[in-house]
Amino acid sequence: MERITTLQPMDLNGAIDASLDHSGAVVVGNYLILGADEGHRLQLLRSAKEGRRWRLKKQLPLAKQDQETDIEAISYGDGYLYVIGSHSWRRKRLKPELSVAKNRERLPQVEQQE
Repeated sequence: MERITTLQPMDLNGAIDASLDHSGAVVVGNYLILGADEGHRLQLLRSAKEGRRWRLKKQLPLAKQDQETDIEAISYGDGYLYVIGSHSWRRKRLKPELSVAKNRERLPQVEQQE
């Protein structure tokens, strides 16, 4: 594994949707793959100029446009791209008006998010 000793700014070009609150990124060869917490697609950028400049090449939808995938992390290993999201089961929240015992009973209860 290569050790990072210096940091340099990157130049991102193209119609990159930076308003989506990016939450995951991984570099695979000459590609930078970005994922967003508030979006529904991955953004694939290709490097130029020794990896300092990146240009958007493709947007890969993971869900319908009106849905959000809530990407939390992206990783790559053994030829596979892993995209981790957080939409799943939701635990009930504690209620201040309930006793500790009643709130404790609520904690194991979960409901599926739509």
